[in-house]
Order: sequence, then structure tokens, then C-alpha cells
Amino acid sequence: MNNKRNLKPPLSITRKSNHEGYESHNRLITTKMGNVEKILPKEICRILDTCGSCSLLNEDYKTQLLLKSARLKEHFKELGSSLPQVVVQHFVESSEKLAYRQSVKLVVSEHFVNGKPWIDIGFYRQSLNKIVDIGNCPIQNSILNDIMYYLRSALKNFKIPIYSPKRKTGILSGLILRSSRSTKQTFVTLLVRELKPALFRELACNLIEKFSHVQGVFLQLENPEMNQKDSGTVLVAGADIIEEKFGTLNFKLSCDVELPIHPIMTSKVFSRVIELCELTGTQTVLHLYSGMGALSCLLAKQARMVYALDEKNSYVKNTELNLKFHNIKNVHVECGKISKTLPAITPSLQTCEAIIITAPRSGIDTSLIETVTKLSPKHIIFVSSFHEHMGSDLKVFAQNNYTPLFVEPFDTHPGTPYFEVLCYLKKSA
Repeated sequence: MNNKRNLKPPLSITRKSNHEGYESHNRLITTKMGNVEKILPKEICRILDTCGSCSLLNEDYKTQLLLKSARLKEHFKELGSSLPQVVVQHFVESSEKLAYRQSVKLVVSEHFVNGKPWIDIGFYRQSLNKIVDIGNCPIQNSILNDIMYYLRSALKNFKIPIYSPKRKTGILSGLILRSSRSTKQTFVTLLVRELKPALFRELACNLIEKFSHVQGVFLQLENPEMNQKDSGTVLVAGADIIEEKFGTLNFKLSCDVELPIHPIMTSKVFSRVIELCELTGTQTVLHLYSGMGALSCLLAKQARMVYALDEKNSYVKNTELNLKFHNIKNVHVECGKISKTLPAITPSLQTCEAIIITAPRSGIDTSLIETVTKLSPKHIIFVSSFHEHMGSDLKVFAQNNYTPLFVEPFDTHPGTPYFEVLCYLKKSA
């Protein structure tokens, strides 16, 4: 007698996709009623409108680039006479349209169906005032999706109390997943309201045992009311270093460093920056907001001296770690408010042929732009996410006689409205 139970398979809805290469993309969705659906959607993402993060995902790739290019050109048109006519070059395309995302920050919440708890992992949608569970996200890599799928049940099994903003109870409020594309090594950082490593240790060990790519599991204190968003990170289990490759070099990175969402496109940006610097081994290069230090290390291979400045101690520590790892000795690293540290090292710069600014999303200070332009470099390479501050910063550069010769967009976020822009600035005659 066959004692096996006849289990009904998940609801399967098969539709033909209009997008080449998307037909085999499966998604698992847990509905509010607790039903699991396996879907081959006509649209690439069934919750596209509800999530709201990937508004271009159902467009073919050529259309996506045309829409983004039109937005970029319109942005410069709106700046009017404050900038001379800027040449907008063609988009540098992404070879990966789906499953490219290697890093994501998510919200964890809990809802109840007939008294049973269900875990949602996704994004907070302000217009809906709710957490949207993103299911098996088509732009994330499979490692991140598999970990999310496992956590939806594991958090219940290990009795992890989920934070409720309404009741002000619970501990776990979110998570950050970071994965290396080259090595597949992954960090899982659990965002918590209290640091209680003992409560999460069994879950952390289980994660590392179940997923061979998970290197380390961390707790990070998240308390917006106390403005401690980035403080109090504790290793619960595993190791605190992963490796990622940019250009020709491998880099060791810690859990408190933001990994690029799309490492392949980030490497393309780095390569283009190095190409535009026209380095022959005799130049001095200044890199502001140097981040994890990967670009500074790559520049050092072709420059006489590189000065790398950043405002976050964690980034500076990672830069120093990788300089030692690669035995690079021609990079000088400074940590602190750049508007203060830059004037302090200016006498040491003497002549500075190239200045690279990988600008934060909040833009940069007018005083810093004035300080940079007074160094009279041969060229300034300004790399920024496409947002309102980019145009404002370029206007200030123009007022200080450095105008963009051209801008080159990189599609670092296919399927979404977001992208990076490289602006090549030359001194006005």
C-alpha cells in the first residue's frame, strides 16, 4: 500500500511571454490568504504595479533605453542657458536584463490569516501604506531570492519576533542581502530594534548550513528615532569578509560596505573613468568619495599617485585592507569631511591632472566644487546617479569654468527608471 499523501501541486498559471528569454522565468507568490502560486507570467512581474520599483520592466529593452535617454536629454534641456549644449551619448547597455541585482535592502513584516502568521519580505509602498511582498523578484539573483523564500518560513519556525510599527513590539524589522557576483559569497544582515545575538544564533547557523554561499550573518541596529541606522553591527555566525571582482582585481569587502547592485556595469564605469584619465604612470589623481576603494586601486596601477578621500570610516578601512592585499603603495587615503580634508592635503597635490568625483545621492557642497576647480585639473570626471542634484552640481561647476563636454549614461538598473551618468568636464577657454 502506498502511504504517500497525494499532495496537490501549487496553482500553476502558464502564459506565453512577449519577451525573448523570459519564458522560463518562474516566480513563487505567497498571497494574503496563504496560497502559493507558481507563475509563468505574461508580464515579467505579476506585482509590477503594486511594487512600483521596476516601472519599465514590461517594456522591451530598446524602449527602456529610449525612455531613459529622453529623460536625461529633457533634464539638460530644462537647465537651459545655465549650461552650454551638452552632448548626451548613447547608453552603455547592460548584458544582463534580469537577475542582475546583487544587493538589496528589504522590510520584514507580519500579517495574520485565520490566526496564522505569514511573513512578508519586500518594500514599503508609501502610496498604499503597506509592505509589498516582492516574491521571487525577477531582477534579483537566485541566491537572494532563495534566501528570502527560506526566511519566510524560517523566521516563524525559529520564533523570531517581527517588529510592528503600530504596536511598537518585536525585534526584526528588515534585512540587507549582499552577494558577490564573482564568488557568489553572500552576507545576510538582519535589521533589528535590539541587539540580541543569542536569539538569532540558531537561525544564523541554520542559514550558513543550508546555503553554502552565505559567509556571514549579522545583526545591525536600526533605530531611526535615535538616528542610529548604521550603528551597532554584530557578527552572529560565519565570517566577516567576502570577495568581489572589479576590473582585473579581486577585492575583500566587509559587511558594512554597500556592494554595487550591478557589479558588471560598475566595472564598465570604472574602465571608462580610467580610459578618460589618459594615465601614463606620471600623473597625480584625486578621487573624492572613493567608497570601497576599488576604483582608487585600479587607478593606482596606471598613475604616479592617487589621493583617495571618503567620509565613512568603514569605506576607508576597506580601502586600506585592499591596498595591503594588493601591495599597492601609491595611494594616500584620508577619512573625514571632504570639504575639510581636501584643503589640508592641497599643498601635497602640487599638480593634479585628473579629479574623479563619485558623487553621493545628496549632491556635493558648493564650497567643495569651488575648492576642486581651483586645483585646475586637466579634466574632472563626475559620476552620479541620475537625480535632481546632478544638474544642480553641474551648474555650479559651470559657474566655476568647468563645463560638461559630454555625458555618458550607464544602464546600471535595467527595468527601472534609475541609471548612472558619467559627466566629462573640461575647463572653459
